[in-house]
Amino acid sequence: MTFSRKEQWIIFMTVNGCLVMFIALFPIYCKYIRGAVRTGCFMLDTIRIYCPACGGTRAVISLLNFDFLSSILFNPIVLYTIFFSTLYIITEIIN
Repeated sequence: MTFSRKEQWIIFMTVNGCLVMFIALFPIYCKYIRGAVRTGCFMLDTIRIYCPACGGTRAVISLLNFDFLSSILFNPIVLYTIFFSTLYIITEIIN
């Protein structure tokens, strides 16, 4: 489906207008409606669920301290990523 130049302009202005309104009103929402508690994670702050990266920094710090159990409990994706990345690099070196 092809849009005319005028329709493209209307869609562009509508999308950008919504984006500007979101950017302008989001801090007000965070401060007055939802409360002033901020965790630093956008998903956790807005929709109150943990994102796949939550706990990633703590998991890396635990790995650097050789505390593998805490690392897995904080975020298992970090350990899996390191393991499979290392495995991939080793197989590429061998081949």
